[in-house]
Amino acid sequence: MHERSLVATILKQVERIAREQRAHRIRSIRLQVGELAGVEPILVQSAFDELKAETISPDCVLMIEHVPLTARCRDCERVVILKDLRFQCPCCHSTSLDIVEGDTVRLASIEIEEESVPE
Repeated sequence: MHERSLVATILKQVERIAREQRAHRIRSIRLQVGELAGVEPILVQSAFDELKAETISPDCVLMIEHVPLTARCRDCERVVILKDLRFQCPCCHSTSLDIVEGDTVRLASIEIEEESVPE
C-alpha cells in the first residue's frame, strides 16, 4: 500500500513547514490528486486518518482535489481533458499528445495556526 508511505512523506513535509513557520498546529492540508497519479484517494484518506494521530495536529483535515487528466495535442495544439483515459484528442483524433496535468500528487496548500506572540 504505497498510499501509506506517500501520506507519511507528505505529513513529514507539512510538519517541517509548520515548524519553520512556528505553527502551533496544522488545520488542514489540501492535496491535488491526478486521475493518472496511481493512487486511490480513498486509501490516501484512510492512511491520513490513521497517521495524523502521530502529528502535532491530530484533528487536521485532509481535502483531496481531483485533477482530471489534461493533455496538449501536438497536431491541433489544443489543450483537452482526456475522458476515460482515452489517449486521443477529442478534437482532431490524433494520438500525439503530451500530458499537461493529472498524473501527479501535489501538496497544494496547508492552513496553519501560528503561535501567538505576547505583545
